[in-house]
This record gives sequence, C-alpha cells and structure tokens, in this order.
Amino acid sequence: MGHGGWALLASGFSRRFGADKLLAPLPGRHLTVLEQTLSAYRKTRYPLAVVLRPDQQQHVQYLPEDVAVLANADAAQGMAASIRCAVRWAQAEELEWLGIALADMPWIQPDTLQVLAGHAHRERIARPVYVGPDRTGLASSQGISTARQGLAGHPVLFGQRFFPELARLIGDEGARRLLASLPQDQLDRVPTADCGCFQDVDTPADLTGPPGAAAVLSVRAKRR
Repeated sequence: MGHGGWALLASGFSRRFGADKLLAPLPGRHLTVLEQTLSAYRKTRYPLAVVLRPDQQQHVQYLPEDVAVLANADAAQGMAASIRCAVRWAQAEELEWLGIALADMPWIQPDTLQVLAGHAHRERIARPVYVGPDRTGLASSQGISTARQGLAGHPVLFGQRFFPELARLIGDEGARRLLASLPQDQLDRVPTADCGCFQDVDTPADLTGPPGAAAVLSVRAKRR
C-alpha cells in the first residue's frame, strides 16, 4: 500500500454541461458535484489535492483546509497538463503512489477507494474493473451491469515508478496511451461492483446519476 495520495482533476471547462458542472447541486442534496466527490476521497484519510485553473477561485471555498490546491495554468492544453501538476505535487510530497481521479464522479464509494488503495504499489498500476451488479443497487437496472461488464474505470493508481512517464504526457488523452502500452504484468485490475467508478457528469441530465444514486448518497450523508 505505502504512502500515497489522491489528485482530483477539476480544471476542465464543462463545455458539454453548459455551465460549471462541479458547482452544480446534486438533486435532493445540499452538496455540489465537487463537494460530494471530495467527501468520498477525504474519508480514506490519504493526502488529497485538487487541480484547478487559476480562474476557478470560486471553487476554493468548497475545499477543506486539508486539501491542497494545485494551479494548472496550462489547462487549455488538455488533461495531460492536469496530470503533470498532480505528479509534481506527488513528487514534492514523496508519495509512493498517486491516484489520478476525476472530480465529476460523485457516486464512487469510500469503501471502493480503500480497496483500491490496498492494491497500490510503487512499482505497479491499479485500476477498477466493473464486475457488477452493484451491491448498492446503482447498477441493478437499465442494463447497466451488462453494458459495463469488464469496463475499466477510475481512479487509476500509479506507482512512483511511473511518475516520470506521467510527467511527460501531452494532449487531452490523459494516461490512455501509457495504460495501453503497459505490460499486463504491471497492471492490477481490481474487481469492483461500484458503478460510481464509471459514472461521471457530462450533461445536466447526468446529475441524477445511475439508478439508485439518490438513495446511496443519502446513506453516505447519514454516516458522516
């Protein structure tokens, strides 16, 4: 497991949403997408950073004091610029692994993150693979479990060994090419029934989440 941490990539432009999706409130909740996502990662007790554009000052008010803010002045260059910011932070913190996460995935479960962290290793990469159906009921209808069977999701946990390669990424594909070229014996596919590893927010219609999402978020709120 080692000493690791999470970096939430939050410096996108929400073009398909039509407004800042991270500040959009989730239906039936008093939390924004960003706040709900943050809550899951903070419960793991690992160091946490959020990558923001310099003009996203409004977002800072939603961040607890124990969350590091990483300024990404090159956000227009694509996701790779956010990953490079996260890697610089991980190197400065001397982390043995870095979990690259997306800030627009508010339905992921804290227990899932703990399981993933248990597979983290400085020499390897770990990522969730959906095996459904979800124990929470999120993937119990609308064919979600069938359509996503075997799908790889987020976050992706990179061992320290891969930091130099992440620091050289360019463009908007993130670490996709790195993962595709990786020898299979260096990648741990961690089975999960958590549909939250795959459900993000791209449009306003996505705010309702997968089936059963509202009930799951309500349960998480009561456990705080």
